[in-house]
Amino acid sequence: TLDRSSAASDVYKRQFQIQIYMPPDVGINTTREITEQIAEDVKNIEGIERIDWYIGNGAPSFYYNLFSGSEGMTFYAQAMVKAKGFKESDRAIRFIQRELNHKYPTAQVMAMKLQQGPPVNAPVEFRIYGPNLDTLKELSNQVRLAASQVEGVLASRATIEPARKKLWINLSEDKMAKVGMSLSDASRQFQAALVGIIGGSVIEGGEDVPVRTRIADEHRGNYSHILSGYLMVGDADTRSMVPLSALGDASVKPDSSGITRRNGQRISEIHIFPVADVLPQAVLTAVMKQLDNNGFKVPTGYELGLGGEADGRSDTMSEMMVYVNIIIALLVMVVALSFNSFRLTAVVFSVAILSVGLGLLSVFLAGYSFGFIIIVALMGLMGLAINAAIVILAEFKNNAAACRGNTDAIIECVMSCCRHIVSTTLTTVGGLIPLMFSVGLFWPPFAITIIGGTVLTTLVSLYFVPAIFILMAKSRRFDPVIERLADPIIAT
Repeated sequence: TLDRSSAASDVYKRQFQIQIYMPPDVGINTTREITEQIAEDVKNIEGIERIDWYIGNGAPSFYYNLFSGSEGMTFYAQAMVKAKGFKESDRAIRFIQRELNHKYPTAQVMAMKLQQGPPVNAPVEFRIYGPNLDTLKELSNQVRLAASQVEGVLASRATIEPARKKLWINLSEDKMAKVGMSLSDASRQFQAALVGIIGGSVIEGGEDVPVRTRIADEHRGNYSHILSGYLMVGDADTRSMVPLSALGDASVKPDSSGITRRNGQRISEIHIFPVADVLPQAVLTAVMKQLDNNGFKVPTGYELGLGGEADGRSDTMSEMMVYVNIIIALLVMVVALSFNSFRLTAVVFSVAILSVGLGLLSVFLAGYSFGFIIIVALMGLMGLAINAAIVILAEFKNNAAACRGNTDAIIECVMSCCRHIVSTTLTTVGGLIPLMFSVGLFWPPFAITIIGGTVLTTLVSLYFVPAIFILMAKSRRFDPVIERLADPIIAT
């Protein structure tokens, strides 16, 4: 039922998601009641056009990095919300995080934008590996405590939840044998009464829907009603009802939640959700620092790892580097063959390396955190820097006096090609300025990286490349292109 007609950019600006987590021992009816109350509050927010709720399951994966990993969780609900525009969406997210998260203390209410990047469970994620569940819970609580002490953290949760209440029924085998009943027979009767059995099906909307029969919901969750129940004993001819209390007793005890494993190891994942417009990398750095201040230490036999955007970025970079190494090797070969000089090749790629530092400087001055999109921008920036250096060096190689290190000739060459380099820089900057002022956290850091890096790299190229070329030419002159082309003609 989600709106799929909008373009990706429109979806990114206008839609956001709400996730609701209740205590793990809460039934789906309680989750539904809280969800309905929250839904009414969200509907009253100005600018909200549509809300689609999913209780017990996550929303379908309609967005490229949004996936559903909460199937069958009775304490979970998710909503996809569509607003009139980005401003209304941003205002609604801030209101939900500020007001509703405090209005419903029994629930974690998290409103989040549709972010760019690889699909992750949470923007910031810690992973603790180890054999003992109790130790994993204790370490997870310490990480969550550190996260709660960091400004900019909305909420946190661990995949190893607190122990749930569980009803243990202890039946006496001697008493069961006297009435002609086994433990497996009693188990099947409890299964049929509490979980239910399929007794047929109905056709609804062209779909065959099974019909499950069981005792009423108000009795299934009632401890005293279950204990006052009866078990059916005997065959079809001698069937009778025996009180459950006559065959044994029952007690309520805590039981460990499900065990999460990753690559065969027990793991506790701590998901941390930042406040709107707070960068995950900044939260991760702050939480790591707070853990150090709290004296957090991982015992022997346990391991602390990172997930979330940091892990996704690391995996993407590992896959990307396989192709980057091949591309760099091809670039070195092409530039070296073009100039017939490894010295000039070194100059070209030294400018590319400088451009990376200047691009990161631009990001730092703009106040953005390092992320995957900045890595992509830096790769494009390196291409622009290499292009500017090649233009300048090609102009030098076409001038015999410049190849000998003549300063006046080199200045003349720089002034000659300066117009082309500056015009290219201006057109690049002009084309990216609209992206710099766009909404969200995807395009602005991308544009800032290329704009700032291009401007600074252009200035560096106009000063660094001529200076290093003079030093190299004074040491050993370069062969101008004109002389190499003229040699065969003279010999003829």
